[in-house]
Amino acid sequence: MIEQAIVEYLNTVTALTTLLGGQKIYYRRVPPLSGTATIKMPWVIVTNSGGMRTRDTQVSTEGRDTLTLYIEHNNPITGRAIAEAVLRALENYRGDMSPERDLDIRCGSVRDLDGFQGSFKFIVTAYIRYRQTTAFPS
Repeated sequence: MIEQAIVEYLNTVTALTTLLGGQKIYYRRVPPLSGTATIKMPWVIVTNSGGMRTRDTQVSTEGRDTLTLYIEHNNPITGRAIAEAVLRALENYRGDMSPERDLDIRCGSVRDLDGFQGSFKFIVTAYIRYRQTTAFPS
């Protein structure tokens, strides 16, 4: 799953986790903590906005997905800095990212929206081509 690969990779980027105050990159939504404790902004959410698959060989498929990364913060300057760090970590990436291989990533520019209750939301779109090992029915 490409989203898993991106989340795991971004959680290892020191420049990004320093700005976030920890490994706060999640797939789809921020998970709840046990009890009444909650995770506090900032965070990065990775979602898959769609894509397609092309069968290359008997055991390989090329995936082309568009991922949307949402960066949320209560400060517009720091939030933009985190969005730029996400962009730098992904833009023009070429190589393997377990469990996927042969990734080629291109990114759009950082966009911004008003967030919930006065927060700020920054959006980075990543266009990713990669290869998956697949097993097809006989």
